[in-house]
Amino acid sequence: PNADLYGIENTNRGCPFNTNYLSGKALPPSRSIDGSTTGTGIVTGKANLFDSDPTAVLGGGVPIFKNGKLAGGVGVAGASNDADEFAAFSGIVGAGLIPSPAAPGVVIIGGIALPFVQNQVAPAGISAGIANGSFQVGPIDSPGPAPDGDLITRKAGANGLTVQDVSSIVDTAIAVANNERAVIRLPDGSPARFIFAVADLNGDLLALYRMPDATIFSADVAVAKARNVIYFSSPTVDPQDMPGVPPGTAVTNRTISFGAQPFFPPGIDANPPGPFFNLFLFDVAHPCTNGHQPPNQFQNGIVFFPGSTPLYKNGVMVGGCGVSGDGVDHDAFDTFGAAHQFVPDVSKRADSIDLPAPGGPVRLPYFKFPRNPTLLGTQGAAGQ
Repeated sequence: PNADLYGIENTNRGCPFNTNYLSGKALPPSRSIDGSTTGTGIVTGKANLFDSDPTAVLGGGVPIFKNGKLAGGVGVAGASNDADEFAAFSGIVGAGLIPSPAAPGVVIIGGIALPFVQNQVAPAGISAGIANGSFQVGPIDSPGPAPDGDLITRKAGANGLTVQDVSSIVDTAIAVANNERAVIRLPDGSPARFIFAVADLNGDLLALYRMPDATIFSADVAVAKARNVIYFSSPTVDPQDMPGVPPGTAVTNRTISFGAQPFFPPGIDANPPGPFFNLFLFDVAHPCTNGHQPPNQFQNGIVFFPGSTPLYKNGVMVGGCGVSGDGVDHDAFDTFGAAHQFVPDVSKRADSIDLPAPGGPVRLPYFKFPRNPTLLGTQGAAGQ
């Protein structure tokens, strides 16, 4: 099966959120260095759209720690992956900021230990040269840590979500996270840290909350997830976006991801692409859209990994919730915990639908949770 974060190259391409930040709480969009265009997307990682080389990733990014705290990062591009990574690592070490991850020194996701920095010595054929470049952006002092807490004022939606509803979702999400075992954080046993987004049926943000030290890329991801599930669960979804799924069916980003990969079901390499693969291709080519939804100001791309749910009151959809910041099953666990009073009836969910595949019909997923996700020993369901 695919690992976490399928299609992450399609996120953080600099799409505006079109929301009103609180003073001092704005997050700059992830655009090109000169700010003129959206990010480059898939060319930063995959060999091609069909994942013919699953090892094709770009190295060259190394975090900066000061006094054991994350303070920034160095990114290098232009040579080979190994040379880029060695250059980034050398720059940090040369400044006296030697990276030293907490024990055990690696994070383990899906039973696989993820490497930290593999090129701590010069790769074969690489020797010292002479620097002969110029700054596109000159060195400046860091303005300080990224903003956290409420980034916008919590508000009621246009379609039935009250301020009390929104606050209940966010506050419960925080409480769940504080007792949720992080999979991407060291040392082992650290609590998870997320960014939460709640939107109304228009896609307008009703809440955007960042827990301290939550990954910054998660803002774009959480916002897009909340907006995605609203459109793709609506009765007006364009049939070409979700073929085989009746309009009005409640879907999550896990549902979208499962059918949007180059093999269906995911992990069966000889099989043809999934029924939603054209949606993935469309998103690659059209940043800052939401499938074939008519363009509007509340679109910032599609996320093809879990951590979301549409929100319902009295059987009627009233909004969407997106969570990002840890392993995707952990994102989903927090989503369900936060929005459990607003999830759709089982009869409305996509996991009641089978789609054709080589070898027989395949049931679409909705939620899936990690085993033993909490710090205090309360076990979560393996699936929901």
